[in-house]
Amino acid sequence: HRSVYSGYAYGTANKMSAPSALNAAVTEACEITLSWSPCTGADRYDVYSYDLENKVYNYIDSSEDTECVLSGLTAETVYVFRVEAVAVFGENEYRSDKSPSATIKAIGGPPAPQNLIAEVSGTSVKLSWNSVKGAKKYAIYRKSDSPDDQDAFLGETDKTEFTVEQLPGNIMHVLYVRSVGASGDTALTGSASAGIPIIIPVTVTYLLGDADGNGDVDMVDATFIQRLATNLTVNIDIETLMQGDVDGDGDLTVVDATFIQRYATHIKTPFKVGEPVTKN
Repeated sequence: HRSVYSGYAYGTANKMSAPSALNAAVTEACEITLSWSPCTGADRYDVYSYDLENKVYNYIDSSEDTECVLSGLTAETVYVFRVEAVAVFGENEYRSDKSPSATIKAIGGPPAPQNLIAEVSGTSVKLSWNSVKGAKKYAIYRKSDSPDDQDAFLGETDKTEFTVEQLPGNIMHVLYVRSVGASGDTALTGSASAGIPIIIPVTVTYLLGDADGNGDVDMVDATFIQRLATNLTVNIDIETLMQGDVDGDGDLTVVDATFIQRYATHIKTPFKVGEPVTKN
């Protein structure tokens, strides 16, 4: 706890013991979690790592809890850690002695899967890749669209193939796979495979001439196109209005409106007005 009495605070800080029972454990690939017993009066704990070359402990991180997760370490490297308690009173900081050291080796995960292949079928994608020595299973991810967000975990398998179901269409999906090994009961996630970009085509079916998208072709559709062709406001999305391009010239004109009017009044047209059109 933190005292408001400076004299008491000074005495408490001076008597603050060093953190004890420092423990280091491998909790993921190139990741170590340190834990220790709490110190009365501590506001935070500073973590130090030993620099073998310069023979000095360097500050690397802080924690307000009695645990600190250190990621991005170098695989197969031995680390030596110590922790000190810090009490903060106003603008002053008081530190305990450093804890006894804890020594541990960081362990890397298995290599990244190679030759990732994707087969698209409807809204599903079947992924396959080469097996990886030391992998117990494989984790599949979709890369985030934003650098600030975590990639989406899609599932895992102990085989060298996996089917991702029901991906949204007309969006770029970048899928990748990580090998997952183990050290005792601890899972070790390896490096990511190369990402593979996927776009699920969107199939759209509409009636040729249905400019308002209501599922029917009638005089209302002809009116919308006439308004657009004469520069009047039409409150329908242009992509939907383009369903009224019955002559297929890529433009909406009074010619399209005339053919729709003919169809709506049961006069034969040279185009397939009113028939279903499917496009990706």
